[in-house]
Amino acid sequence: MENTVLRQSLDLVQARTNVAKMPRAKKTQAMCKACLFGVGAVVLAGLWLARFNSAMQAQIRYEKVQGVTENIVIYDVGCYIGPYSDHEKAEELASHSRDCLMDKDCRDKGSSWSYVFIANGALMVCLAFDMICIGFGAFKPTIKVIGAGFASCLCFAHLAILIATAVYRF
Repeated sequence: MENTVLRQSLDLVQARTNVAKMPRAKKTQAMCKACLFGVGAVVLAGLWLARFNSAMQAQIRYEKVQGVTENIVIYDVGCYIGPYSDHEKAEELASHSRDCLMDKDCRDKGSSWSYVFIANGALMVCLAFDMICIGFGAFKPTIKVIGAGFASCLCFAHLAILIATAVYRF
């Protein structure tokens, strides 16, 4: 009973035995499911990276117009600048953040959402790669073991990114 699920998933001999016993239809089904999850991760990565790209495009436009390269990400501090569609709501929100507006370090740091976009995008790209490894691992046990090991690392990275997102959000 010492063999845990993680040890079994990282054991190459056990993986070879499991792959050899598995019928071809089950292997194909496992590969299709993993690849579908991988495609879903690619779609999510595209969304996160598109948001990051829009933040970087705003930065490029700001630097061209202003002619200066400050050490700030304009997307992250843009919420303080405006324009606002609802000026009353903007004044209410600004009154809550006056302390941060008066502190240069806090103001220059901004919301840090651009970091959240790139971190989540990179995580989804890694997750897509891992799902594809696990999918093809139905036929090649070595790839399955690599995917299982990488998945363990991704769990910790995902937890760290979730915590960072919550910290930046709240």
